[in-house]
Amino acid sequence: MPTGYYLACLETHRYIWIGALGDTPAAAGVDADLVSSFCLVHRGKALIVVSESHQVVEESHEWTL
Repeated sequence: MPTGYYLACLETHRYIWIGALGDTPAAAGVDADLVSSFCLVHRGKALIVVSESHQVVEESHEWTL
């Protein structure tokens, strides 16, 4: 079963789905323009890649798409 990955901004608590890895890499459904826009909007900020099993929630802060 593939694992989904997200690009998250540590400063704005926002994230975007960037794909999945499993037996075979799966990039179907990834909106490259949306990912590029996310990167431009968050340029100069701390970004991190997290898996779907990572809790993208910080104490008292809910992360949003």
